Amino acid sequence: MNYEVNQTLTREDYMAYVTNQLYNYFFRPFNLIIFGVIIIYLLIVPIFTENYGFMLIAVGAIALNALLIFYTRSRAKKFYDKNQDLIKMELLIEENELVYKNTDGNLTKKWFEFESVKETEEYFFLNVNRQSGLIIVKRELSPEGSAFLVEKLKASIKPKKLKLLNK
Repeated sequence: MNYEVNQTLTREDYMAYVTNQLYNYFFRPFNLIIFGVIIIYLLIVPIFTENYGFMLIAVGAIALNALLIFYTRSRAKKFYDKNQDLIKMELLIEENELVYKNTDGNLTKKWFEFESVKETEEYFFLNVNRQSGLIIVKRELSPEGSAFLVEKLKASIKPKKLKLLNK
């Protein structure tokens, strides 16, 4: 069985993809734990040493991370506005692979090449690695195509890396 999906990403779709990639890359649990421990340390040290420079470092680190998030999202919006031809894509969901086509050309990925998958109410986020992936917009996909996609993903990806909605 094969399913063809023609999708045009809206700005909201693209920003959902960017946000998902940010969480996958920066906000992994290990990173959050390390960042939290450092910030807590920098906030507690002034209580015992009366040196408030550490507190300023903690506030600066928090502000820098917030700035990074806002900058990344701002750049993504500009990229979306400048690259309207890249947001129109055709996906072929086939038995052994997923074929992604846009104006840049074709990209073929076997199902086992995907590292992880996250399903939300509106999207499937298929990650090849932490830095790159694909988005499939559910509104463009038939229920049969969605079921076929889930079946192929379940057969090819480790359950730990598969975050699907329970229906």
